[in-house]
Amino acid sequence: MMLGVTLLDRRRNSWLYEKLKLREVRSEAVKRKWLFAKKIATGEDTWAKKIVEWRPWEKTRGVGRPKPRWRDDLRAVLVVGDLVSTLLNGYDKRSSPYNIRQETVIVNLTIPFMVLLAVKENDREADWLYSYTMLWYDERLRFNATEYNQTSVFIPDNELWVPPFFAYNTIEVKPAFGDFEAVEVNSNGLLQLRKTVYASLVCEVDVPRFPFDTQYCVIAFSSPAVPIEHCDMAPFIDRTTYLGGISGNSEFKYFNQTLASNNYSIAGQNYRAVIFIAHLKRYPTYYIVMVVIPTFFICVVTITGALVPLRQGESNDIVGLGLGSILALIFMLSIVADKLPKTPGLAWLGAEARDQRRPAERPKRSFSISLASLQK
Repeated sequence: MMLGVTLLDRRRNSWLYEKLKLREVRSEAVKRKWLFAKKIATGEDTWAKKIVEWRPWEKTRGVGRPKPRWRDDLRAVLVVGDLVSTLLNGYDKRSSPYNIRQETVIVNLTIPFMVLLAVKENDREADWLYSYTMLWYDERLRFNATEYNQTSVFIPDNELWVPPFFAYNTIEVKPAFGDFEAVEVNSNGLLQLRKTVYASLVCEVDVPRFPFDTQYCVIAFSSPAVPIEHCDMAPFIDRTTYLGGISGNSEFKYFNQTLASNNYSIAGQNYRAVIFIAHLKRYPTYYIVMVVIPTFFICVVTITGALVPLRQGESNDIVGLGLGSILALIFMLSIVADKLPKTPGLAWLGAEARDQRRPAERPKRSFSISLASLQK
């Protein structure tokens, strides 16, 4: 609403224009707009269809209501509030949709975003920043999109029933954006919840092919509280978009994501575990330069020095040469020892490097040294 709404206000507005500064007149007009904003938005105002208004800062007269932009925005806010109140009226979040129609609730589950932060081989765990999405139907939350002029609305997850699935191989988890999460409720009853978390997950490390290894870290979702007859998962991977949402780190390349599932029973009831598998390929350049090549040359020099024939009168300290080689190997292999877990299987450095090349490019003989040889 502008400052003047009838011709009778013109004289008052003229006096205000003369006595007050331009900024103060505008401020007063804005205050009066919002004073009647709720009545305008809800249709409770008794204004005439046409109003002659006086614009004191322009000294002009206009016919018609104020511009509807701010009024429409306020009406939209009120409509959304009424919609949320209507949906939650009589809604019991403690009750599953299964109890309404006695049909299994199918939850579509996917991980569209997954970034590797670190792999801790000694602790057998991996740190991730990932986002997972769950979609399911709840008939109690259907609404008429035409009536409310809304196709969807966001409601806090603590106000709704949410599938109780979680990643059970999690060591530690922290929400990326705080504890507040919103569920998108569509007019057809489709609900979508997306959560983004920082998590440390159990990741078993396979070391025999180190440093040319491929690791498989998993995120396993399940819920031992809800059997699959009541609520079941339908995992999927969107191949058109997921490659843009996955990323490795400086040590591993994240090159693929696959799915697996496992059914199990507890006390005669059936449950399902859904497993997302991240394929991680290690970048071997650092270990080739710092470990494999130096170790190869140290062994070659040691063997050559021990076998080269000496001239008459020269002495060959085989023991000193061997001890020097062992000390050099211990120093080089300590780089590997810090990265490997204490497992029964040990890495064979260099063996996988030979196999990675094409048959025509392989030499007739290759040299490799095992960590196991140091324990003999």
